[in-house]
Amino acid sequence: MPDASPPASPDPVRRWRWVLLPLALLPTIGVLHAPFLTNYDDFWAIDNNPLIKHGFGYLPRLFTEGTLEHGHMQLAYASLAFDHLFFGSFAGGYRIVNALIHGLSALLVFRIGCRLLRGRTEAALLAALVFVVHPTAVETVAWVIQRNNALAQLFGLAALAVYLGDGTGSQQQTEAARGTRCDGPSWRRVAGSALLLLLAQISKTSAVSFFAAFAALELFFCSGPAWRRAARAGVMLLPCLAGAAWGLSAHAEQVVPVLGGPSAAGRLLGMLHLYGRAWCLLLWPAGLSAFYHVSPQLPPFDAAMAAAVLIPLVWLALYRALKLPLGRAVLLLAWFVGALLPTMNPCIGISFLLQDRYVYLALVPCCLLFADAVAAAGARVLTLRNGQRLGVALLVIVLGATSALRSLDWRSPGRLFLDATFKQPRTAFGHAYYAMHLFFLSNQKLPQQQKDQLLTTALAEHEAAARCDDFERLVYPLFLKNERARIMLAQSGVARARGDRDRASRLAADARALFLEVWQGRPERATEKGAKFQALKYLAFEALDSSRFEEGLRYLETGLQLAPENPELLLCRVAAWEQMGRDDDARREAERLIARPELAPHLRPILDRIAAKQQRKSER
Repeated sequence: MPDASPPASPDPVRRWRWVLLPLALLPTIGVLHAPFLTNYDDFWAIDNNPLIKHGFGYLPRLFTEGTLEHGHMQLAYASLAFDHLFFGSFAGGYRIVNALIHGLSALLVFRIGCRLLRGRTEAALLAALVFVVHPTAVETVAWVIQRNNALAQLFGLAALAVYLGDGTGSQQQTEAARGTRCDGPSWRRVAGSALLLLLAQISKTSAVSFFAAFAALELFFCSGPAWRRAARAGVMLLPCLAGAAWGLSAHAEQVVPVLGGPSAAGRLLGMLHLYGRAWCLLLWPAGLSAFYHVSPQLPPFDAAMAAAVLIPLVWLALYRALKLPLGRAVLLLAWFVGALLPTMNPCIGISFLLQDRYVYLALVPCCLLFADAVAAAGARVLTLRNGQRLGVALLVIVLGATSALRSLDWRSPGRLFLDATFKQPRTAFGHAYYAMHLFFLSNQKLPQQQKDQLLTTALAEHEAAARCDDFERLVYPLFLKNERARIMLAQSGVARARGDRDRASRLAADARALFLEVWQGRPERATEKGAKFQALKYLAFEALDSSRFEEGLRYLETGLQLAPENPELLLCRVAAWEQMGRDDDARREAERLIARPELAPHLRPILDRIAAKQQRKSER
C-alpha cells in the first residue's frame, strides 16, 4: 500500500487576505467623503469627461479617440466609466475601488514574495504589509485619476505571478535546499503573462518597465537552456514594445532634453539624482509633497547621486553578510531600476520630474529587498518569534498612521497645494497651483473685497513661483505667465466693479502685455501650446471688445487654424462679422453652425437680428 502523501499546507495568501485588503483602505481613509479634486485633473478628466459620464456607449471612442490629454490609458478610463454607472459623482466610491485594486496588488506581492524568497512566508508577508500601508502609495490610491497607475501595477504583478507559478510545497523546499533555479514557465503561462502585461500597457504605458523584472527572472531565477530563456524573454518583450510605441506616439511632442543638460554625461547625472531621491522617498517616506523642488543647475555630485550609487551597494553588502543569494538582490535591484526608467530616463521628458506616483511601480521590489534583508537579520538578532512579530506590528502601525495622515492632505486641492508650499517652498508648481486654486475660488459668488483679497494672494503666490530656482519653472515659462495674466485680468475686473478705474486699466494693460509675451513665445513642451491658445483667445476677445475688429479677426482666424471646431472662436467670429456689418458672412456661418446644440442658443439671436436688419432694408 503506497505511503499517504503529506497534507497540503494551507495557502498563506488566502489566510492573510482579510488583513491585507482592509489595510489597503488606510492610504485613502482620510478622503473617502471628499469630493473630486476640482482643479487638479479629476474634474475635467472624470466628472466633466463625456467619455466617462455617458457610460459604455462611449467605450469604442475610448479606444479610437484617446482620452483628452492623458494619452493612451484606455483600460483605466473604461474602469472609471464602469464606476460612474454605480457611483456617479460620489468620489469616495472611485477611491474605494482604487483601494481594492491596491489591496489585490498587495496579495500578489505576497504571492510573488513567497516564490522569489523561496518559501520564506514571514519575509513575503512583511513585504506585502509594507507595500499596502506605504505612504508613497497615497497619491495613487487617494487621487482618483491615478486609477491608471493602480491598474498598471495590478496587471503587471499578475503577469509576474502567472509567470512564476505557485511553486508551493515540496518543489519550493527542494529548490531552497539545493539552491537551484526554479523550473521555467510553460509556454501557456508565458502567453498568459504576455496578455496580462498587455492589459497593464493599456492601463498605463509606463508598465513597459515590468520587462526588466521578466528579463532579470530569466537571468537569475529560471532554469532551462539559454535559447529557451531568451525566447521566453522575447515573448514578454513584445507587449512592452507595443506599449512603448503606443506611449511615444501619445507623447511624441514631449521628447525633449531633460534634467542635466543636453550632454550625455549631464543627462546621466540628472538620472542618478532622480534615482537617489526615489530611493530616499521609499526608504524614508517623511515630508511627502505633491511637488518636489529640483534645481536646474545640478552640481557635479550631490547627496542624491551618492544615494543612487551607495544604496544598491549597501543592499548587496547586506545580502552578502546575511548569506542571502546575491543573484536575488541583483534581480530585485534590476526590477527597481527598470520600474523607474520610464519616468526617470535621460531622454524623454514628462509632466514632472519627481512625484510620489512615479515611484509606485518601484515600491514592490523595494519592499521585497527590505523584507528579505530585515527578516533574515531579525531572525539572527531576535531569537524569540514574538519579538519579531512585535517589530513588524510597530512598523506597520507607524507606516499606516503616516499614510492615513498623508491622505488628509488630499481632501481638497487648496490643502494639498498649500501643504506643498510649506514642505517644498522652492518648488514653482506648489505656488502656481495654489495660486490657481485661489483664482478658481474667486470665481464664486463672493463679496468684491473678498475676491480682491483672494486674487491679491494668488498674484503673490505666482510671484513666488516666478522667483523659484526650479527646473520646472524653466520648462513651463509660458504656462506660468499665462496663469499670472489670467489672475491680473480677473483682478482688473474686480477693481472696475469697485470703482477703481485707474487700477483696473493698469492691471488690464499688464495682463495684455503678458498675454502677448505668451503668444509670441516659443513653447518648450506640448502642454504649453494650451497656454498659447488661451492667450490667443484673450487677445482676440480683448481686441473685439475694444472695437479693433480687424485685429480681433486676425487672432480668431489664427486660432481657428489651430482648433478649427472650437465653439468659442466660431461664435466670436460670427458676432464680429455681425458687428462689422458683414451680415451675409455672419448669416451663412450661423446657419452652418446652428445644428450644434451648444451654439444654437447663441446663434438664434444673431440670425434674428440679421433678419430684422434685412427686413428693414427691404421696407425702405
